[in-house]
Amino acid sequence: MNLKTTIESHEYHSFLKSLLYHLVPGIPIVTFYLLVAPLLLQKGLPAAFTLSIAVPIVLIPTQLLILYFHGYKKNHKLSIRGVLFYQDKAHIKDYVIYGLFIAIWSAIVFALLQKPIALFIKEHVVAFLPDWMLNDAFEGSRPILITTIILIMIFGSILGPVVEEFYFRGFLLPRIKGSDTKKVIVNSFLFALYHFWSPWDFIVRSIAVLPVAYTAVKKRNIYIGMCAHSLLNVLSSIFLFTLL
Repeated sequence: MNLKTTIESHEYHSFLKSLLYHLVPGIPIVTFYLLVAPLLLQKGLPAAFTLSIAVPIVLIPTQLLILYFHGYKKNHKLSIRGVLFYQDKAHIKDYVIYGLFIAIWSAIVFALLQKPIALFIKEHVVAFLPDWMLNDAFEGSRPILITTIILIMIFGSILGPVVEEFYFRGFLLPRIKGSDTKKVIVNSFLFALYHFWSPWDFIVRSIAVLPVAYTAVKKRNIYIGMCAHSLLNVLSSIFLFTLL
């Protein structure tokens, strides 16, 4: 499917509009995190618990609201038809090949770069943030930690990434003006920046997510990256059980 035959010229976003649509959804999430986490920490709940419940309370409603708002403007009813693009069918081999590519690339990038870069940024760039936010200690009673991991797996690893892929790759990525290369770079950069609650991972996340945006543009399909995004997050959630 040729994208230019399905998106009208007036639907492309200016850089400022694209910037705002990418970043604004992160503001209510980090606000909720900063306000609620200290209260729950006093009750013995880790900061990760607050982030996990921020997904169904803030992230999902905010991004779906924007999608359905545009769908209502376009269709004059509660529908997102014509709002999302990059939904061409893909073969199973594409899911396997590109999915593995995304998973391996992201795993290598985080394994090699995350710790040193995050440490540097925490110490020299965002040291003013609360200690509980910087340390992100995963502490609490065993039942609380197990509950937190389950919530992370459901909301942070599956439902959250699904909505994010619809929003960032299905709605925003196709509307970035310019070449496919520009789309991939801008979308990856702004998607990483939108994670205001973990700014120390901005550089690493920008690099790690490049294959997700690239695959969406290359195959005109957001579902390959969606599956890989969710799978990687689920594996990360499973790893948390080792901390128990």
